[in-house]
Amino acid sequence: MELLQIVLLIFALLQIVLFFKIWGMTNDIKKIKDILLFQSRKVPQNDRPFEIGDIVYVKPKGIQAKIKGVVLNGAKFDCWAMNGLFVVGCFSADELEHF
Repeated sequence: MELLQIVLLIFALLQIVLFFKIWGMTNDIKKIKDILLFQSRKVPQNDRPFEIGDIVYVKPKGIQAKIKGVVLNGAKFDCWAMNGLFVVGCFSADELEHF
C-alpha cells in the first residue's frame, strides 16, 4: 500500500508540473501571435500588390479565392474560397492574379 501512495504522489506532482508547462506555452503562443499581427500591420499598404478583401485567381490551385489576411511581413497572402468558408492556403504575389 505504501508503494502505491508514493506512485500516486509522484503522478500528482507530475500532473501539476504539466499544468504549469502548458499554461506557460499558451503565453508564448500569445506573444508569437502578437508579433505576427504587428508585422503584418507594419507593411505599408502601397508596397503590396493585393489588399485584404481582393478577389484573386490562385494559379497553383486553379480556383478563385478571397484574400483574408497578409502574413510573413507582407510576403504571403492568406486566401479563402467560397466566401470565407474554406482555407485555400498562403500564396506569394507571383502565384496570384487579380480576378
